[in-house]
Amino acid sequence: RDRDVTGVQTCALPISGYFGERIKRARSDLVRAWKDRARNIAPIFKHTDIIGALFLASELLQSNVGSVNKELVILSDMQNSTRELDFESNAEIGFSSKMNINVPFPNLSGVHIYVEGVDSAGRSLEYWIRLRNFWSEYFQKGNGDLRSYTATRAMTFP
Repeated sequence: RDRDVTGVQTCALPISGYFGERIKRARSDLVRAWKDRARNIAPIFKHTDIIGALFLASELLQSNVGSVNKELVILSDMQNSTRELDFESNAEIGFSSKMNINVPFPNLSGVHIYVEGVDSAGRSLEYWIRLRNFWSEYFQKGNGDLRSYTATRAMTFP
């Protein structure tokens, strides 16, 4: 086990086993640990800094050079809410708008990204689509591979 990130141990396995059983077991252990931890999670912060979290994730993933498969699972409504980029109070979402011109991009090269639980409660379908388009373009500019972006929390990643 390598690091403790938000209370859940992460690990890099040098080999997957003959039939991938080590990876399956590690994934199963990680999902079980996350579900145990997530049971008691409650919102305590006034703002959501998704961009900052992505830079931290980028550093952690890029520093683990021995890993063959780098997967990032994000459970979020994806409504960044910082002074620099605030989707919660501003309906303008997209790189064409003035507020998004100077957004930095983390290095997500070689990272498979799965975004689940993207709920735009109280907003229109058009808003959800603009939000998805923004993050799709954002991950692409950071060289990430967005594999899933969904409102469900089905944990469908491989």
